[in-house]
Amino acid sequence: RAFVTILFAVVLQYSNVTSYSDVKYWHDVKHAFNSAVGTTFVLLTVVSVINMTLMTRTFIIRSKLGDVIKKFIGVRIMLLCTEIAPRVLSAFEKETQTFKDMQLVTKPVSFLYVDGV
Repeated sequence: RAFVTILFAVVLQYSNVTSYSDVKYWHDVKHAFNSAVGTTFVLLTVVSVINMTLMTRTFIIRSKLGDVIKKFIGVRIMLLCTEIAPRVLSAFEKETQTFKDMQLVTKPVSFLYVDGV
């Protein structure tokens, strides 16, 4: 995902994209890509955290590293937050597809809605 973001930045920097419609097109393409792979990354993150939890309970890991459950809790939280928090926030950002999909659910807390940048 980072590679594709960098690729889009390089294309926009070194191409003759100057009109608003061209910039909007590339922005929409990047957004569509991020939306498509976002759910996959969330699922893979949850699976990796589960795998990390299972691996830290094994005898070999505990004997070599000690109490690894406490040592790696920060890594687990960071992994979950970096993938899930942007998804939750996009549910409250107006004019996003997630906002449109979740509007029925988020209506009781409509004071949390924010305008997109």
